[in-house]
Formats: sequence, C-alpha cells, structure tokens
Amino acid sequence: AYSVWKGRNVLTARSVQQMRPLEQQMENAVYGEPETEEWQEAWEITEDVLRLIANEARVRDAQFLLMTLSNPLQLFPKKSVREEVLRERGIPDFFYPERRLERLAKDAEFPILMLAPHLQHLVDEEGLVLHGFDNTNFGEGHWNAEGHRRAAELMVPFVCEALGTIQ
Repeated sequence: AYSVWKGRNVLTARSVQQMRPLEQQMENAVYGEPETEEWQEAWEITEDVLRLIANEARVRDAQFLLMTLSNPLQLFPKKSVREEVLRERGIPDFFYPERRLERLAKDAEFPILMLAPHLQHLVDEEGLVLHGFDNTNFGEGHWNAEGHRRAAELMVPFVCEALGTIQ
C-alpha cells in the first residue's frame, strides 16, 4: 500500500485540510497535563487499573508488559503538518500520554514499549505512511499492513527480552 501512496501527490497544502477531521477526533486534553477534574480522575483511574493489573500479574508469577500504540495525528506522514497542529494547539508534542505512562511503569516496575515515538521516527526518516488504506485518506484510521509490520518489528524484541525468550 505504501508504494501506492508514495506515487500520489497528496503531501501538499491539502494535508493541513485533511488533518482537520483527525484533530476533531482527539481533544487537546489528551496531549497535555489534565486541566479538568474529569481528566484528572480519568488518569487516576487508568493508573490505578494498570497498577492493579501489574500487581495481580506479580502475585500470579506472571509478567505484565505495557505497550502503547499510536494514533493518526502522532504519525501523520507530513512533519510540517504535525508541527503546525502542535503550534495551533500550543502543545510541545503528541506524547504526553506516553511520558505519563512511562513514569507510571518506572514507578510500578513494569516494562513499557511506547510505539508511537519509534514509529514517528520511522515515518520521518523513511517517509512511511503507517495509518490508512487505498480506499481511505492516507494517514487516517487504523494501521495499514506497513504499520502492523513496523509495529511488530518493535514488539517482538521487546516481548522476547521481557519474557527472557530467544528471538
């Protein structure tokens, strides 16, 4: 699917207009410190549940691993469009949730793999399109085959190392 997108002239000024529906799907609050009581409570519940799962796994002599995925905004193929959205929103990046969960993982002593920052690097370095399909807008929706492949390449060593198995 990537070869089809690569041939299209879609990474133009139209890209900003194409991002607007994606922006509307994600609240600014997702990408920053919680500013409302509801968001604070949501984070507290999320962290409590993850701690509980990690503790339950330990009690049962099992390994709990946390992996965060990505959303289309984080991996939008045109970096300049992502940067414009960040400027408009007044946020430094799209990775507040990953940083917060990383702190939790360190505190609660469980491994975490944050896919979005790694995948964003690949998008920027290799010009990949990891969300969307031939019959949808590029860069939107679920991971495409290339997105799944690249995520798996990151997940396999993480899981094998955490479980002490051979790759």
